[in-house]
Amino acid sequence: MMTRRLSIALAISQFCAAAFAAEWLTDGKNSQRTNWQEEEKIFSAANAKDIKLLWKVKLDNETRQMHSLFIPLIVERVNTSSGPKQILIETGVSDNIYAIEVETGNVLWKKQGRTEEREVAIDAGLDFA
Repeated sequence: MMTRRLSIALAISQFCAAAFAAEWLTDGKNSQRTNWQEEEKIFSAANAKDIKLLWKVKLDNETRQMHSLFIPLIVERVNTSSGPKQILIETGVSDNIYAIEVETGNVLWKKQGRTEEREVAIDAGLDFA
């Protein structure tokens, strides 16, 4: 069951990479995790002073050890009842998944993962934490 879910997750991630022309195939962009965007031409030393915080959101995710939230996934052009939106998908170590509207910072929904599968994996000696 766990292998099937992993296979489905990998297939979905491959589809998303192709469908949305994703260029980052790993967290941090490259194997060194530099996050360097060498093609980015918008920000410069001259306009960096104009950057401002547009919104922030408090999520009810619990921290485990030194971790809480992972790097978000941004999905462009999601069709909604009120038109296309850019959605931020945030996951937490407490098995929470959040969908946040990028323009406003409003939490659209929250899903709680099933922790019993993780507990079974730990019992089998497969701790992924």
